Amino acid sequence: MKALAVGFTDWRIKARIIKKYERKSYQREGRRGQLLSIDLIDGYGTQIQATFFNDSVDKFFNLLKENHVYLLSNGEVKHANKKFSSIKNDFSLIFNMSAEIIEVQDDESIQSQAFNFLTIEEIGQVQNPRSKTIDFIGIAHQCGQAREKQLKNGSTKEQRTVHLADESGMTISLCIWGEYAAKFDLGHDEHPVVAIKRATLSDFGGRSLNSNEDS
Repeated sequence: MKALAVGFTDWRIKARIIKKYERKSYQREGRRGQLLSIDLIDGYGTQIQATFFNDSVDKFFNLLKENHVYLLSNGEVKHANKKFSSIKNDFSLIFNMSAEIIEVQDDESIQSQAFNFLTIEEIGQVQNPRSKTIDFIGIAHQCGQAREKQLKNGSTKEQRTVHLADESGMTISLCIWGEYAAKFDLGHDEHPVVAIKRATLSDFGGRSLNSNEDS
């Protein structure tokens, strides 16, 4: 992936799908369409997001599966829109009906996950943090009890707050929601290392992290 350039189409990559998002509908200039995004990682650990539009979504949707490995070609390289991706890559891929995507045997040469960790200090420097996602790793400093929280729509959801510290000695809170809030029990390990991918940033009452369905 390191040799990709904007507008370049004569390439082929071998990559693993580390995240397949839900297909989405959109309306632009009076026209309706659909899109599907996937996050890829190659054998060098480089990550990139790829997006399918309209008919190509229907063509490839059932073929594309998380944690499976593929040969992908006949796509177009574009500048990445950082508003719609947490991946640290200046480029993204666009696939249409002419794309060639072949699933290949997983020889375990491509890792199944990759992180781009930010420190607490770096999190504090993120501009316009609302809805942005980051990766973080730290030591569990304190873990609260799981509690039922009432949501704005009147329903309730279980929530647990964990305070995490990094090498700077600073701490940041992580709110874990849903079923995993109940499962996140430290047991006898009082201060385990905790890593989270795609945590949502919050600026309410200071910087904090929230788990979400993609985390």
